[in-house]
Amino acid sequence: MNKHKFIRYVSDETRIRVNECDYMVNAILRCIKDVLATGEDLYLNDFGKFIVERRDPRKCILPDGAECMAPGKIIIKFRPSVSLKEEMEYVPNPENLRKNGGGDAAK
Repeated sequence: MNKHKFIRYVSDETRIRVNECDYMVNAILRCIKDVLATGEDLYLNDFGKFIVERRDPRKCILPDGAECMAPGKIIIKFRPSVSLKEEMEYVPNPENLRKNGGGDAAK
């Protein structure tokens, strides 16, 4: 599901106009980005936790045998809550999910 379809879905569920839902969804996403940009983890009860981690620089070996340093970087991980994991056990059409990850394989 892309962002536009998600906004329409929220609009249908809440009976709020699409343009108002668009504003709300964008505001929520902006707030999530702002929190994560500070390096702080974000826990959303009954949904999951966004975790900000720092990866240190590391030595790499290129295909030609030369060594180089891969720069350090910031990564964001998501850990679903127990209740979200439990709900996912009862997905109505599990055959529509991709093998390694989930999503919209039946496009």
